[in-house]
Amino acid sequence: MNRLFFYLKAFLPLCIIIFIFLEEYTILGSILILLYSFIYRPLIDYQRLREKGVVLPFGKLYLPLVRLKYFKMLYL
Repeated sequence: MNRLFFYLKAFLPLCIIIFIFLEEYTILGSILILLYSFIYRPLIDYQRLREKGVVLPFGKLYLPLVRLKYFKMLYL
């Protein structure tokens, strides 16, 4: 159940943003996609890693390929 809740938190907002983008609100959709990818998604991933017992600074998630290092812990 915890994994399902994580996937809902992570991907449901993205579906809503894509719907807004496709409804001809391209500027709003673009802003929301940027907010999602640079603010919301790292927060969700950080929370998930903290729940799994991984302690790392929040800013480290912005470094390239760091999320790939923890891919199994985040998504499987």
